[in-house]
Amino acid sequence: MRIKNKRKAGEILGRAALAARIQELAREAAGGSYKDAMAVAGKISVLAEAATYDDYWGEKVGMGRMSEEFNLQVIAKNGGEK
Repeated sequence: MRIKNKRKAGEILGRAALAARIQELAREAAGGSYKDAMAVAGKISVLAEAATYDDYWGEKVGMGRMSEEFNLQVIAKNGGEK
């Protein structure tokens, strides 16, 4: 699915519905297996892309991505230690 179509769907759903769905998926992942958690991560990443239709939500998604990328960089640099 193209980002243009994800953003269109995000705009139709709106901020509240996107956030509620992400929260629902996060709760699902909390009680599942590692495999389930990774599947939910994929779903959330699609919703995060859809949220970029909105400048504010897009900024929040970007901040979250940068924060987690920084964490991964620290782990990679320190050989697994945070």
